[in-house]
Amino acid sequence: LGGALTTRLLLAPAAANARIAVGVATAYASMLLEQREAEVAIVPAQMFAGSVPEPSDADLQAFYKQSGARYMVPEQRVLSIAQIGPDQVGSVAASEQEIAAYYRVNQAEYGGKSTRVLSQAIAQSESQGRALAQRARSGGSPGTSLGAKTRGELASIAGEAVAAAAFGARQGEVVGPIRSDLGWHVIKIEDVRGATGRTLAQAHDEIAGLLTANKRKEALTDLVTRVEDQIMDGASFNEVVAAAKIPVTTTPAINSAGASRSNASFKLPAEFAPALKTGFAMGPDEDAEIVTLPDDGGYVVVAVDRVIDSAPAPLAEIKARVREDWIQRKANDRARAIASEIAAKVARGTAIDKAMDEAGVPLPPVQPMSARRLQIGQANADAAVPLRMLFTLTQGKSRLVADPKARGFMIIKTNKIVPGNAMNNPLLIAQTQSEFQQSASNELGQQMLAAMKADQGVKRNEEKITAAKRRITGAGQ
Repeated sequence: LGGALTTRLLLAPAAANARIAVGVATAYASMLLEQREAEVAIVPAQMFAGSVPEPSDADLQAFYKQSGARYMVPEQRVLSIAQIGPDQVGSVAASEQEIAAYYRVNQAEYGGKSTRVLSQAIAQSESQGRALAQRARSGGSPGTSLGAKTRGELASIAGEAVAAAAFGARQGEVVGPIRSDLGWHVIKIEDVRGATGRTLAQAHDEIAGLLTANKRKEALTDLVTRVEDQIMDGASFNEVVAAAKIPVTTTPAINSAGASRSNASFKLPAEFAPALKTGFAMGPDEDAEIVTLPDDGGYVVVAVDRVIDSAPAPLAEIKARVREDWIQRKANDRARAIASEIAAKVARGTAIDKAMDEAGVPLPPVQPMSARRLQIGQANADAAVPLRMLFTLTQGKSRLVADPKARGFMIIKTNKIVPGNAMNNPLLIAQTQSEFQQSASNELGQQMLAAMKADQGVKRNEEKITAAKRRITGAGQ
């Protein structure tokens, strides 16, 4: 923290609130508006694929060996997965004795509670309370209705003494005045409603389901704990699943996404995703691990059965793909040779369309090209390559450019350069100024650090730095 605060105090004055002059921003904005016109000749590789002779087995073998990295298959693993779930504890159920005991303990819930419809008035003195009670017994207003209340609900409102008196009276009676923290209560019992509970027989299935679910959950936890203890005691995966009588699923060789090259129809269940992640994080010789499945799906025991290291796919399995790639390589080589001849002629002064005609093959016509420099940052990957080359060349110069996706080659010739002028585009100037200011603070901070190092004579001990890198990365061990 101290170092960070010191750094901030030293660098903030130099790097904060960096400003870029309008004149500087205007020059760069004008550069973005620079416009260029060019001609583009395209030599597509695909047009030569049909004339490539059929490769021999030796050709394919040599190409496969040379391009092995292209056909690498990621590491695959064979996993053993044993699921511990409801099926393993399906025989566990609540007994009749347990159901009856649970009903007795929860009698208040299942037996129901009686309620009373009450009206209440509260006086501030006992004499006022007696007068209210007398009027209520004579047919006067009983006060405010409380609605239907259980004894516990009334006790929480008015206290136990009031509740005892109200629930000890008969329907139609008036009780009180009775003292509480609120005053003197006068209560009339408007109606008495009996308990609406259920008998043991009526609640049997509900209680049985609740207790059985809880017992199975506990049994499942006990089973997982036993399995985990056995693994920690050194038991193998096979010994653990055999002792617990857990069914085992052995996957085919799969990659980290759960797909199998040898069995295209295989699909690891989605709920086993945590097991797949654990299986590929484990070392080949590590003990089995227990993984919790999502959404109360239970558990799985995971073990690595076999590891197949990353390697090129066997040629026999991908021979058709290797053949296509070999033909594409030959077609690309032919396109490169023709494009190089055209580019050489154009560089010597031959008109680009004339050089295309002299190639001796039916190539696409030359295309005009016009763009501003600011379009480079807006272009997609395919368009950005020729645009960058267009703004690299001086007027009258040409260059051969390879397609970024190996689809052929382009010869670009710059014919005209029109300088930009941002004086009539203040919005672009302001935008350029803002973008420069975002990076200016970092640059000023870096310059300040460099100046401080130079002033203090800071030197790098390359020998110590190299040794530290080796120690951290484990290189050379």
